[in-house]
Amino acid sequence: MTKKLSTATLVLLLAVSSLYAGKGKIRVASDHQGAYVYVDGKKKAMTGEGFSSILLEEGEYTIKVVKSKNKYMGYLAEKKVFVGEDTSVKLSFKLKLTALNFNVISDKYFGSKIAGGQFVSVVKTKDGGFIVSGFTDRPNKSYDAWVIKFDKESNKIWEKTFGGKNSDKLNSVILVKNGEFVFAGLTQDKLNHNVGWIVKIDDDGNKIWDKTFKAKNYAELKSIVETKDGGFIAVGNTSSKSLGQDDAWILSLDKEGNKLWDKILGNKKYEGLETVIQTNDENFLVAGYLTPKGTRKQDAWFLKLDKSGKKIWSNSFGGKNSENIHSMIQLEDKSIVAVGYSNSLAYIVKLDQSGNKLWENSFKSHFQLYSIIKTEDKGFMVVGRTFSNTVGQSDISILKLDRNGNKVWDKIWGGKGSDVLHQVIPANNEVFLGVGYSTSMSEGQYNGYIMQFFESK
Repeated sequence: MTKKLSTATLVLLLAVSSLYAGKGKIRVASDHQGAYVYVDGKKKAMTGEGFSSILLEEGEYTIKVVKSKNKYMGYLAEKKVFVGEDTSVKLSFKLKLTALNFNVISDKYFGSKIAGGQFVSVVKTKDGGFIVSGFTDRPNKSYDAWVIKFDKESNKIWEKTFGGKNSDKLNSVILVKNGEFVFAGLTQDKLNHNVGWIVKIDDDGNKIWDKTFKAKNYAELKSIVETKDGGFIAVGNTSSKSLGQDDAWILSLDKEGNKLWDKILGNKKYEGLETVIQTNDENFLVAGYLTPKGTRKQDAWFLKLDKSGKKIWSNSFGGKNSENIHSMIQLEDKSIVAVGYSNSLAYIVKLDQSGNKLWENSFKSHFQLYSIIKTEDKGFMVVGRTFSNTVGQSDISILKLDRNGNKVWDKIWGGKGSDVLHQVIPANNEVFLGVGYSTSMSEGQYNGYIMQFFESK
């Protein structure tokens, strides 16, 4: 005997059939239970022991599965999938630990197939924008010094190149007390010898003065700082009056760029300086690398000088392979935190005010750190490059560290080419701004690169 369905049951079945008509289904599972499943950014389900089912209209969707570990880190994976009418798609996700709270606001490339270039340094301007410096390529394979002013949204306001017939490069830029800008780098003389170069411009990019500092064979300035009396200290390397193959160079200038004194330091091998700061006792700390006697490798090197260039203390640190320091800052307690590389790993070290090592750390997934700044939570933001597990030839390294140099989160960012950030600064409203170069967008051509990013709170 056939049992008849009630009218209410028939109405319910018709309603359910109408609801599901024309839809497909995805079934999602992951290796982490309790992870949220997002469909085009909207939370739809949570993973369990088996598959979680979600009904969707026909179309293409981005499926993201996320499980938080802490404030900054979490496990993440995502896939794109097409869902057809009356189909069922099974998706299995293997989640990877990553930075969840890294958000890129914008990234922009500057250059062309005829003239690309690299950004090396950046400084914030008084109007909330920023100025970047570096060098731009020429068709004859030499390069010009390159300066661009941007507004706070990374829109170009003006662009200038400086230099002569040979190669010119700007490695460091600072904003001085009167609102003008001073750069340090290198230019080439008529004999194609590299010489140290200091350039001063106004807020519109007009050159006020420039000075060159010659050496017998080679000279380059890597970093410059304004002193409290309005003068400047610049550092780099040179082979002039060479004690070895490459020597550390310290140059003291008055406010007009005239040389007051200089120091050349080294032994019979390679020494160089990458960064300089004026300490809160109005002396100077310089850092870079030196070659210990009887070895072929370089050690990280710190040297403190008084206003006249007299040594207060010197200290170096090294392991089995080479080390170098690229950037450093002084903290409120007078200690120093510096970054670079050690044994082919990204490296951070903290010193007390007398140069004694307090702690150090290195990071296996990253190769070299070029810049460090303090963050509001008393930690650090550092940037550089890596060759480990890279998408392209080299990729950008971004690390958030706590006050003890431990990794909070990290991010590797890049395309199919070479991508590097040389410097990071605080921009506006908890936004960070990094500058460097990329070849990922132009088939090997170098382009200046700007990235703005922030942490989600």
